[in-house]
Amino acid sequence: MAALRRRLSFANVISVIALFIALGGGAIAASVKLKPNQVKTKNIAPDAVTGDKALESTFGQVPSAANANNAANANSAANATNAANATNAANATNAANANNAANANALDSLDSSAFGYGITSVSYNPNESATEFMPGLGSSFGPASATETSVDLMTSHAGGLIARDLQVRVNTVPGGGNNWTITLRANGASTGLSCAIVGSIFTATCDDIFPSSTIAGGSKLALEIVPTGAPTPASTMDIAFRYGPA
Repeated sequence: MAALRRRLSFANVISVIALFIALGGGAIAASVKLKPNQVKTKNIAPDAVTGDKALESTFGQVPSAANANNAANANSAANATNAANATNAANATNAANANNAANANALDSLDSSAFGYGITSVSYNPNESATEFMPGLGSSFGPASATETSVDLMTSHAGGLIARDLQVRVNTVPGGGNNWTITLRANGASTGLSCAIVGSIFTATCDDIFPSSTIAGGSKLALEIVPTGAPTPASTMDIAFRYGPA
């Protein structure tokens, strides 16, 4: 025993004690079993549980990721911001000029009734001493006739016509007290379209622009030129009016 005591040093004693403590502590730890849910959040130090220590398959779905499974085509969504109204955009290619389509049935805001089928235009040397007749449709340069039925022309528009905007001009003023009266006639009767060049006001023109006359389809039209007094001879008289659908 005395020999043993002589061989024991302080270091040897401390080493033996540490060995027993280590062996005893491992045995204690091995003998302790934790119950389910026994370890609470308060028992875990901050940042103690990292990814490599966790079983990821036991985690639930993150709430904000509910729609993430449909994100396969998300790379094409860069321009989706303005797609809210895109449903009806399939035919938008031709819509660039759609703002001007409101008046597409009109020309300069005028419908078809403002444009005639044609214009009758007559130019001839009038007789200052007798009533004459000229054709009431188309263009004519004479000669005039004293008989209406020899020059009147039948309209081919079965629905009838509206005649308007009668205008007449002579190259010489008829002189004081002398007149020219020009009237559109249909089937041998005067219509409401007529004007007079009155010499007393020293004019060489007349017009009947605002009134119009409705003429039945198939009517025969002629222009009647009547001198009053003794108009100064004129070498040219121009007559024109416009006609359109009734």
